[in-house]
Amino acid sequence: GAAKNNKEDDSQIGDIVEVCPEGMLIAQDISARIRQSSGAAIIIDYGSNQGSADSLRAFSRHKQVHVLSHPGQVDVTADVDFLALKRSAEAISDNNNNDSNHSCDFHGPITQGQFLASMGAVERVVKLIESDDTTDKQAQDLYSALERLILPEHMGERYKVLAISSSKCSGNNTIPAGFTTP
Repeated sequence: GAAKNNKEDDSQIGDIVEVCPEGMLIAQDISARIRQSSGAAIIIDYGSNQGSADSLRAFSRHKQVHVLSHPGQVDVTADVDFLALKRSAEAISDNNNNDSNHSCDFHGPITQGQFLASMGAVERVVKLIESDDTTDKQAQDLYSALERLILPEHMGERYKVLAISSSKCSGNNTIPAGFTTP
């Protein structure tokens, strides 16, 4: 079965639910620091907007292997549950502060492809490719890198972007760059 937004009371016997309490605490700490001193944070990683389920995996030499194949010698990873991070950060922001000048605004999560396109990545790559100083090889490398970063079948859909900003910095719920439609 799939995770149901990390609500334990929705889980059924046999469901696979992944929870990262440390990640939630880090999100709360980031939110608390932003509330206290203003500023912003941007979190980019591979993950989901709907809770994580059965994403634990291991890699060795760029190939996926069984998680327990060589304990201590493989890279173990799991998808980030962006919904849980956002909810955790929102909870501490809502519960610990009634002053709107010291609260946080949350933006996203959106896909990395959306974020980079909105930030002008395509236009920047086109400008670099069209430069007289850019060789054909460099142009192809730039184009390939852009495709890898923004296309859904590569990193564009799998990676997500979440922003947390001080309401004082945001001013009237201003949407930060990258979180608007290009």
